[in-house]
Amino acid sequence: MELALLTRDPRLRVALLRRELPSDPERPIIPAVRFRLSERSNAYGKVYYRFTKGEIHALATALRFPDVIITRERTKCFSIEAMCIVLERLTYPGHWSDLETKYGRRYPGLSNIFYCVLFFATANVYYRLAQQLPVFSRAVEEKSGGIMSGRVLYSGHKRKHCIKFQTVVTPDGLIAHSFGPVEGRRHDLTVLRASKLEDEIRTDGRFVGFVIYGDAAYGRNDVFASPFPVA
Repeated sequence: MELALLTRDPRLRVALLRRELPSDPERPIIPAVRFRLSERSNAYGKVYYRFTKGEIHALATALRFPDVIITRERTKCFSIEAMCIVLERLTYPGHWSDLETKYGRRYPGLSNIFYCVLFFATANVYYRLAQQLPVFSRAVEEKSGGIMSGRVLYSGHKRKHCIKFQTVVTPDGLIAHSFGPVEGRRHDLTVLRASKLEDEIRTDGRFVGFVIYGDAAYGRNDVFASPFPVA
């Protein structure tokens, strides 16, 4: 009874909680390393980044990266290091913890840098897609700017096809649009409606006169073109 009355005092509760906490909590060991691309060889760059050192510098310049990138979480990083973090993450799937010893950063900071660079790059280059529509159109046919398809992903755990993605690929091989994953074996039109891609293209004046080529499931209108059903 007396203990219950004592624990009503917030100061006493805080003191009791502090006593239960470990005095020396275990912390992950991150080596005090400073990433320098100049210390890597071009062969290393081709394996882990898919680019040579010169190409990485050229890529950062083309994307108009500032010398220092600061994320909204206030994580700071030089642009070349940020470029390498993104490229290595995209080259091979793995855990953020695998990169901690390479860059001397905890995984939350690596994740912050990764997404900041992606958003920054998208904001700087998204408009170029519309500028290439005439080129894409001539590459496929007179009025086509991209090829659309849905893809079902097989899950080895569930032993069935249970996740679906929707993508638009331009004739130069780049993925211009990606939506998903969507759970279940959904119809292509169901995924299309959920993505709102058709509405976005229809309201964007830059896409007037161009259509996306897809399979017969997408039908034919002012946004999509498809072959006849038995094609």
